[in-house]
Amino acid sequence: MSAIALGNKTLYLNTDIDYIKDILISEYDIKSAGFSVIKYKKLLSEDIINELEKMSKEKRNIKIGKFMKEDVNLIKEVNATLAEVRKEFIRLNNLEEHDILSIKRDAIFVIKKQPTNLVIFDYFVFRPKDVFTSYMYIDNKEFYYSSINKEFLIKGLSNNRDMQFGEKIDDINYENEPLLKDIKRFMSLGEKLSKEELYKQLTTYKRKYVNRQLDKKTYRNLITGCYSYKGFQVKDIDDALLNDIDITYNWVTYIIPLIQNLL
Repeated sequence: MSAIALGNKTLYLNTDIDYIKDILISEYDIKSAGFSVIKYKKLLSEDIINELEKMSKEKRNIKIGKFMKEDVNLIKEVNATLAEVRKEFIRLNNLEEHDILSIKRDAIFVIKKQPTNLVIFDYFVFRPKDVFTSYMYIDNKEFYYSSINKEFLIKGLSNNRDMQFGEKIDDINYENEPLLKDIKRFMSLGEKLSKEELYKQLTTYKRKYVNRQLDKKTYRNLITGCYSYKGFQVKDIDDALLNDIDITYNWVTYIIPLIQNLL
């Protein structure tokens, strides 16, 4: 598939990449993507567009969402136009398939290259949003880390506790999720340490995990927030029963892949 053809995809991820580090990964997103399409194509009346223009971004997005629920054709037109905008962005900036890490409807994550043609069709503006220096793919989840500003972003992790799809971990106090904190820490160390030193750190971490010497919350299922105790999922457990919980899930799903990627 050509790079330009990738622009047709509302969601895309290069799943051949499990881990990259010490490399520039830049996120470019379309300013007010849905509303920009509506104005560009005049998909709503002038009065409604003027009304939307005066609203805060949050209220405008809610209102546009309601319009889209009521009109399937509006959704189709917006998505089709955004596909053309993405393809033109890729074409104008001479991006190859290997330059594109992922596409998220109104955003494109670019590896190494720094696009300079950011205005498409003299109307749609791509804004440099975030810059990362490491990326890891584990269990259909994307982990982005920046050694520049220490930012940590996760895509694809959603649950009913305190995380929403694509929410920045720093915004929700990831200290409450020790496993995520550890993934961030090791992605940071992966950029700093030699393989030998990193191996030592990971070996110590493995030992502590297996011996249940880490923060108790490290052993909760990352999605459900529950501990696995004798076949039951429980929200909390007494420290005295820690040796009785099943710690396999996070070990197999996250820790082993993390170690394999880093080494």
